[in-house]
Amino acid sequence: MRESIVIADASVLIALTNVSHLEILPQLYGSVVITPEVESEYGLPLPEWMVVQRLEKEDTLSRFLQKLDLGEASAVALALEIGSNPLLAIDERRGRAVAKEINLRITGTLGIIVKAHQEGILSEAIQAVRDLERGGFRMSTSLKNQVIALLKST
Repeated sequence: MRESIVIADASVLIALTNVSHLEILPQLYGSVVITPEVESEYGLPLPEWMVVQRLEKEDTLSRFLQKLDLGEASAVALALEIGSNPLLAIDERRGRAVAKEINLRITGTLGIIVKAHQEGILSEAIQAVRDLERGGFRMSTSLKNQVIALLKST
């Protein structure tokens, strides 16, 4: 089942690009929505399946700028503004905490890799996790081991 609306923060886009797996996003979700602020942080040409959407209300953004950087704040604000229970793809601990506080559904780079593996889209998922770690993606050893164990069991 495809998500109706998926909003991504730059961290997820950058991490998947760094391990050459950005293409799993449209395979899993169809299109992915980002804000102009996330587009700027990502800094690379966007694929056609990525949709840039501006916030309608600036006060929604300012609500989150005290706790989050501009890209994260804009992604959280857009998810809140859009409503209809979107899935927010975000990695940073603080951004995830804020999203949980306002009852947004979240996933992150590792969750996307696991889902792609489970759906048969990404056969080299364990290698992708190891490549993320080698590329500087921050995850605890415990989390990495949990994810690898999950990938091996599915």
